[in-house]
Amino acid sequence: ATSAVVGAASERTPDFRYTGYLSHGEIRFATLNGREYRVGDTVKPGDFTVRSIEPDRVTLAAGSGGRQVSIAKE
Repeated sequence: ATSAVVGAASERTPDFRYTGYLSHGEIRFATLNGREYRVGDTVKPGDFTVRSIEPDRVTLAAGSGGRQVSIAKE
């Protein structure tokens, strides 16, 4: 997967793999590193929060520092 860091990028970003997408009505799920998440869920490692889920991309935000990571679907 391709990850792009937006904002302060001095810290190492964990390796996230976006491998699955599912929508049920208004609810969207993303499979990251083999686990399912929804918007607002915390993703480990790194204490990132899911900000948005699209069929081809997930955006995560770091709990501190305001960094955002965009992950393309594999």
